[in-house]
Amino acid sequence: MELINNTPYPSLCFHARDQHGQPSHVLVMRATYDINADGTLVVSGNQAPLVLTDEYYGEPNRSSVRQESDLVPYKPRCDVIVNATAQAPEGRPALGFVVGARINGPSGEGGEPGPVILEKRLVVTGPRRWEKGRMGGWKLRPPTEPVASLPLRYEYAYGGECRVNRDDPDGQWIDAAHHLTEEQRATHPDGRDAAPLAHAVCEDNPLGKGFVEEWFLKAGKIGRAHV
Repeated sequence: MELINNTPYPSLCFHARDQHGQPSHVLVMRATYDINADGTLVVSGNQAPLVLTDEYYGEPNRSSVRQESDLVPYKPRCDVIVNATAQAPEGRPALGFVVGARINGPSGEGGEPGPVILEKRLVVTGPRRWEKGRMGGWKLRPPTEPVASLPLRYEYAYGGECRVNRDDPDGQWIDAAHHLTEEQRATHPDGRDAAPLAHAVCEDNPLGKGFVEEWFLKAGKIGRAHV
């Protein structure tokens, strides 16, 4: 198949097979728009190239994805990816503030905003911590340090992992019930020989912070966890 592109947008085509093994031709096109101050879109004079492989902010699979590959055989819906930094109102550091993104449909005849298609909001705060009380139990403390800006990445959201390596002295305090099984060691991303003694991950966000298991807290005699 020959592709003749008479548009200003970068594109390519490739062969693919679906889950049933059926072959198909896939056409991929990427269009870049600039956002005006009033929220309207215009075709950008600088069209971004196609992304041929996933791009990360740091080390692959250990940092947030900046943008995914455009080479997708089938995409039934549109992705909305926000690569941005949250800014406090008027640039003044604050203990917390709300940020968000909203997409409206076409404007009405009178110029009024169109219907809301998508709207998401996030609460951004300064550093917080879980702290263990004298009588036991954990409580999330309010932020004490204001922030003026914060990158919107998974690394700054709740999540993370609890990991104790086999040569870590704290491993002696971990009950065998929390050790990785032989099957888990064999399928661990680090490989059987480099797999840790115990490892738990927040499945919703393995890159974040603040996620802890009771066995991890006892092993390290931890009294607080930052988030």
